[in-house]
Order: sequence, then structure tokens, then C-alpha cells
Amino acid sequence: DLPLWANDAEDVVRLMRQALESEHVSANLHHWIDLIFGFKQRGKAAEDADNVFHPMTYEGAVNWDEVVDDLERIALEEQIQEFGQCPRQLFDGPHPPRKNTGGTAAAGPEEVPPQPEDRILRDTVDGLHLEHTPSRDVEVDSSTALGIEKMQRPGKENGDHAADETEPSRPARRRADGYQLLDKRIGRAMWEEIWEIKKADRFKGKEGITAACFSDDGETLFATAEDASIRVFSLSPMKQVRCFNVGDLALSSVQIVKGLGDGDEVAQVALGSWDNSIRIFSIDYGSVIDDVPNAHDDAVSSLSVRRNCLLSGSWDSSVKLWSCTPSGICNVPLATLGEHDEEVKGVSLSDDAYIAASVASDESVLVWDVRAGACVVEKDAIQATCLTLVDGGKRLAVGKSDGIELWNLGELDKGPETVVTVGERVRVVETDGVQWVAGDEIGNIHWGPWTSLQGSGEPGLQCKALKAHDGPVPCLAISKAGDKLASGGADDHILNLW
Repeated sequence: DLPLWANDAEDVVRLMRQALESEHVSANLHHWIDLIFGFKQRGKAAEDADNVFHPMTYEGAVNWDEVVDDLERIALEEQIQEFGQCPRQLFDGPHPPRKNTGGTAAAGPEEVPPQPEDRILRDTVDGLHLEHTPSRDVEVDSSTALGIEKMQRPGKENGDHAADETEPSRPARRRADGYQLLDKRIGRAMWEEIWEIKKADRFKGKEGITAACFSDDGETLFATAEDASIRVFSLSPMKQVRCFNVGDLALSSVQIVKGLGDGDEVAQVALGSWDNSIRIFSIDYGSVIDDVPNAHDDAVSSLSVRRNCLLSGSWDSSVKLWSCTPSGICNVPLATLGEHDEEVKGVSLSDDAYIAASVASDESVLVWDVRAGACVVEKDAIQATCLTLVDGGKRLAVGKSDGIELWNLGELDKGPETVVTVGERVRVVETDGVQWVAGDEIGNIHWGPWTSLQGSGEPGLQCKALKAHDGPVPCLAISKAGDKLASGGADDHILNLW
């Protein structure tokens, strides 16, 4: 029902806008900031202002390191989710009042210029739809292969694309024995060294852990689970700081999203779900800022985000490429790259988003050259249980029923470059360019230096293993600095930090 002071819906919007920009609101806005984000959110000032809430609603109210009983932890989590959470406190002193710039911001309600009637609602609703419109329509037919051979590299205009493709690549550094040094940063592990992996902390949830990823600085860990939750942990030591339930079905994957939002301080992740959707979720705001409800015809099983491109795989056997815009994800895919005969289990994009790969439950592997719109590796060329593209998309590391293989995509006829036998079915394989890590079906983590996968021929190279979980290890994540590793268990519901 409309309020008594409004004639219609457009009148509500117009008057509310005028009120929000009125002199009274402008003069008192800083008091609201003090209550919600400022010094009156907690402590004596909050009590004096009658601005107090249940203790569980405040960030950091529970020291999760001291909660050792699993039932107590679950009860606390459910209580927090039931009451909600207060925003993060940003200011510890009074916020200054808004400055009067002499414009309409400080004017009274009757002085605000009225909005044209035909724009009052379009500015707030229709404008959002325009933000989600893809930059161009993609017609996929036999004459254009996948219809994406002219897809722009993010940040390039049409006129610059041809020149960009011929841009000379930077010469890769190489070791004295001729093997390419994949990692170009200083201070990382040496080629012949093997990580000493030690457990730093752990978290036990209610359902199986499905995916994990680190923030760029390696100080925050994001993890999804089969209970439709995404949890946020600050590290050193490991401490849960946020927990959100997103949807009703399990979340299958989480990836850091670049180039979205109002600034780098806004943490946003892409979430794949068993409800067939892809969501862009803001950690700071605690809400979905964009989504594609029916991205696939069945559950979204895997995501990979590089640059401004998102690759998704699904139980409907398809693999789709999406474009991420400043306001979210376009609701029409750039292309459907192809279909497997069975459910897609994993996808991977190269760092430049030019090469895409996928693996299905029948262990078939497909690899595409995104720019050419062509499949470069057919289904019967490589068999795998999981995969990840490495070396700028030139090589493919795959998990097998009893180990790991490394393939040079330019020399498939020569077979795998290296085979490492671990004795168990590999569920996930990851690498940071220096070390590789794999999780198997019975809870072990295997790892070693990249040279053990690159066929150096040195007889002394060794791989290591340890028992990490009671049951399958479906997810691993390595920080960019290579100093942290996260592993998730499907059966024991444990997220380990190493």
C-alpha cells in the first residue's frame, strides 16, 4: 500500500529522494554514520545511545581458536546466522558533518529540482539492466567456429587487437640445464627444494568443503561448502571472521573476481552453485551484487576466473565463457565452447584467458584456443580425473587414476612429458609454478618441485606425501607467495591451513 503522503509509486521515489537530499538529512548524516560504522557502534558510547545488539552479531565476538567442541561451534555459527551481523566498525571517533557545497545537496525538500516523470524509475531500475547487457551478441555457427575469434582482449579497443596479438612475448628465464624457470619472482623456493608442509591450523564445518582460494596478499582465505555457506578466514593465526549462506543448495566453487566494484578494497568472489547459478558476491557488503540464475541447465561444478573472463563447467556437460563487467557478470555467455559426453568436473583458464581446458566424469579432456575459437585437444587425446593449465597455457597438468602427468600441448604426439605415480586416484592438482600439489581419494596430499613434473631426468628428485584428511581431498589452494596451502576434506568436513 502507498503511504498517505504519496499519490503513486513515482511520487514515493521522488519525495524520498528529496528527503534524502534535504538539509535536515545532510546536517545529521554523520550521526547515523557514528551509530552504524563509527564510535557509537560499541562500548560506552553505544550504550548511552541505546545502540546495542546481541553480542553474537558483532565481528570478532567469538574467538574460534578457543572453541574446540564441534557441537558448540555449530551452535554458535547457527546463532550468528540467525541474528545477522553488524557492519565492520570503521571509525573510532566522531565523524565530521557533511560540508555544504552550496548545491542541492543541502537544500530543503521543496527546493530540489523535480525529476522528469519518465526517468524517476528508469534511473533506478532500467539502468541496472543496461549494465548487464553484453558488449556484443555472439552468433555461434559453423562459419565462425565458436563465434569468438574476434573477442577483444580486456582493456583493448577493436583497432588495437591485431597489434596486441603480434606483440612480442618477454623472453623466459631459463636454468643452466635448459629448463624454463616458470616463476619469475624473487625469494621463492629453489627448483630442487621441496616444501616442508606443516599444519598451521584447521576448521571443522557441518558439511564437506568444496572449494577454497586465497586473496592476492595471502592474508585472507575463502572457502565454500555443501551447506551453501562461504566462510572468510583471516590468517596468522587462522580465524573465521565472516560466514554467509548463499542460496539453498551447495556452493561448488569460489574464485576471486577482478575489476568489479567501486574499488580494490571491496572483496568480491564468483560463486558456482548446485542451483545452476553463478553469483558475484561482495564479502564486505555480505550480499549478492549480480547473478545469472540459470547459467547452466544443471549444477555449476567448477569456475575459473582470469583477467575479465570467467569459465564455467556444469553437470549439463557444457563449458561456457562469460565476460565480467564493472557491474557484475553479463547474463549472456560470450560462447558455449563445447560439450562433453558426461558431467564436467573441472575447468581451467590460462593467465591471459586465451586457453581454456575442461575435464569430465568420463575422464575426457577438451582444450580450446579461445581467440581462434578452435578445439586444439580432442576428447580422446588425454584422459584425466582433474586438470590445471600451467606455463601460460602451454602445458597441462592432469590427475590420473594413480598419479599425475604433465603434457606439452604443442607436442601431444610425443605423449606426456613426465609421469609421477602416487598410487591413488588424484582428485585435485594445483601448482604455483614452483611446486605442485595433489590431493587423492583417501585423504593424502602429495607434493614436489616442478622439476619432478618437467622431466629434468635428475635421479635424486623426490616427492613427498602426508595424511591430511579422513576421506577424499576435493580442493586445494596455494597462495600467490607460495607460503600457504589450504586443503579441504569432503568427508571429514575439515579445512586445513598449512
